Amino acid sequence: FIHRGEEESIRLAIELAADCLLVDDLDARRAAIDNFAAAGVSTSVKGTLGVIVTTYQQKYLAREQAVDLVNALKARPDIWISRKLCDQVIRTIRKS
Repeated sequence: FIHRGEEESIRLAIELAADCLLVDDLDARRAAIDNFAAAGVSTSVKGTLGVIVTTYQQKYLAREQAVDLVNALKARPDIWISRKLCDQVIRTIRKS
């Protein structure tokens, strides 16, 4: 089940043949990937953690800034991103 706003975001990304759709919800990400494949668009799907990793890799963020952002997300009670996934991202950032 995905929310109406996520459905509309997917439709708009297809309509615009967007480069990327930013969405964190796993069900919405799966729906986006399926819909993009069916529509024949090459829109990629990225979440908050992916944005942090990409900005770090492109040197817009220093290593510790990226780690601090992930830790801040992990600590927020109003955002649910798996602690295990956050820890995995932090390890990946620290290794690179």
